[in-house]
Amino acid sequence: MEIHVNDKFHNVFCRTEAFFDKEVHAEVIHNSKDLKKIEAVVVVEFVALHIEVKIQSWQDRTTVTLKDMSRSDVVRMHRLYEQLKEIFAWQTKGAIENVSPWALQLQLLPLCSFFDEFDGAWVDSQTMHDRVEALLNHAISCSADVRVEGAQELASWAEGCQQCRVHIAEALLKKDSQAVEALVQTSNLPLAEAYPLAATLHHTLLCPDAVNKLRNSCIARDFVAPGRLSNTSTPAIVVKEFFMAARCLDKVSP
Repeated sequence: MEIHVNDKFHNVFCRTEAFFDKEVHAEVIHNSKDLKKIEAVVVVEFVALHIEVKIQSWQDRTTVTLKDMSRSDVVRMHRLYEQLKEIFAWQTKGAIENVSPWALQLQLLPLCSFFDEFDGAWVDSQTMHDRVEALLNHAISCSADVRVEGAQELASWAEGCQQCRVHIAEALLKKDSQAVEALVQTSNLPLAEAYPLAATLHHTLLCPDAVNKLRNSCIARDFVAPGRLSNTSTPAIVVKEFFMAARCLDKVSP
């Protein structure tokens, strides 16, 4: 997918760098002006996409080419492309997209929320708790594929379904040492797992009732302790979610 920008290479490269730094949740893997390339893992709605961006310039006209190296999610890739294109909107003219009509149709389809099944219907507390506990079991599974899917769904619930947050806190307490082990090991996990787990904790702790449940738990003591945030092997976007989780605890703590 290409974006044609009426600007010089330096300006376009810097704005693309800023996009990955400020506009999206991304971990830059490789960044080289000499090679005219930026490579990053971008988390779009808790799904990790491996993106390569090449920037080529002729006089005052520059082309930004996006490539999905992971080829994992065409819909989210198009959403990311549209978001990047928006920052150059006033400078673009006749952008060419190397995509099929089928892919363009997918771009228009809304993503289904993992908690859409609850919309418009009353759901009893036990049912919601059981669903949340099942997702947490997936997130700490022995299978890497199951863990990724479970972490993504759990993070989506924590972000978009406020009534789920207390249930997530209760499920974390029930798992206790297993949950802490999974969270503490995020520095060794792929970003596709680590970021959703950290985001789950952050969004869960936006709920004061969830904070009250977790405040004195080993999750709070061992996971969001200040020393944890200094772990340089943990990706920066994951550390940011940890930091926000710790701030949520501080705000409610007596």
